[in-house]
Amino acid sequence: MNRRRYLTLASAGVVGALAGCGGSGGTTTERSGQSIDDHPATAGLEDQPRQGDLGGDVVLAFEDPSCTQCRRFHENAVPEIEANIVDAGEGAYVVRTYPIIYPWGEPATQALESAFARSEGAFWALFDHYFAAQNQFDTDNVLDRTEQFLSASRPRCSFSRSMAWSSHSARSWC
Repeated sequence: MNRRRYLTLASAGVVGALAGCGGSGGTTTERSGQSIDDHPATAGLEDQPRQGDLGGDVVLAFEDPSCTQCRRFHENAVPEIEANIVDAGEGAYVVRTYPIIYPWGEPATQALESAFARSEGAFWALFDHYFAAQNQFDTDNVLDRTEQFLSASRPRCSFSRSMAWSSHSARSWC
């Protein structure tokens, strides 16, 4: 059965339309009406961090934890997506991390992927933390601050700097 899914665009611009990066920072809730079943961006969609059911509408966001526009999208648009789509049982909010703004976004993205491989809760907590404390991170401290956050908020999680670079390994954090 071919499910009808929609890509709701979050902003304007080529990457910005999907990530909330660049453009005017404005948001729109208009549906494109385009089925995304065969779009390359949806490959492995069921294996990505998500809230809600993939059987309805799908908001697919490419987000960089270091991007200020992504932070604004996360703070302003995501609560609306959660209330109107996810909590209403109408569909899902799916995240693909995509580091493109500051260099610390790459190790942060790798940390998020490792966290998700072990625990969806750890992923969402860390994802929220990166946006909430975004101005406190840089390339030199992102892994140390990640370790501190996970140790304090997820005491059963283990972390070592090398784990952030081992993509989805069994040794990853919780």
